[in-house]
Formats: sequence, C-alpha cells, structure tokens
Amino acid sequence: MATTYPGINNSSNWEEFINEARTSEKLGDGSYRPIPQFVSGTTLSAKLIAVRLFSNTAPSYYKNAGWLTQTVFAGVDTGGTFRTKVDKSWFLLLDRPNLIIPSPAFPEYGVVIDIPYWYDQILVVAWQYKGPTNDFITNQLTDIDVKLDLLLGG
Repeated sequence: MATTYPGINNSSNWEEFINEARTSEKLGDGSYRPIPQFVSGTTLSAKLIAVRLFSNTAPSYYKNAGWLTQTVFAGVDTGGTFRTKVDKSWFLLLDRPNLIIPSPAFPEYGVVIDIPYWYDQILVVAWQYKGPTNDFITNQLTDIDVKLDLLLGG
C-alpha cells in the first residue's frame, strides 16, 4: 500500500514555490531565444508537488509544456553545493494540473523545469503539498506494536 493525501483538495494544504512568467527574446531573424529553466529557489521536502503551466500565445494543439527534473545536492565538491539531477524526469502538460510524486530516496530536493524551445511565453506555477498524509505501512506497524503490547501484557 502507499501513502494517501486526505487533504489534497484543501488549498490551504499547498504552499507555492514558483509563480513566474517569462517571455523569450525575439532575434533579428524572426526566431526566438529559448526560455531559460525555472529552478526552485528553495529546498523542497514534500512527498507531492503540483505544477501548472499556461501560455497565452501557444496554439490550442500544443500539449507538451516541458519537463520537470528532480535535483539533489550531492555534496561531491568542496562546499557541498553541487546540484545533480535524479534519474527521472516528468512530462508536463499545458493548461492542466500535473501531480508529481518525487523520488522518496531524497528527503530534500529541488526541481528544474525545462520549457520546449518553441514556446515564446509561459507562466509556471508550482506548489508543494504540506497537508496531512496517511502512510499505510506506518499505520500497520503501529497497529502491530499495539497488539504485541496487549499480547505481552504491556
């Protein structure tokens, strides 16, 4: 069994960590300079994040809005500031909520959002879930512990 999120539909259980719009620079030949990556400015610890991307200039048939990559501070250089990506990236859809469950192997992490080069304007809003969780395995272990105490006369 897995972790459940009983307060997922309550907006007060979400904390925004990115809310930024960017427009790419138009070059002399009519092409656009790619939109730079969006990088979480804070260290995240949530077991669930949500990302929504909007564009006022994208045609209605655009679906791919980018990719989210989880990053960790590996500490392999002197000072421990080397940021490396985790093996997994998530595909992000345009104009739809994207729920991401980051790798649980890293209790603290960051995220990087890459936007495809063909976008000339994008708004990225991202939240981390700070509400209650219900971990099935932890609850089962607690129940077993209580039952053992009762059986052993504790």
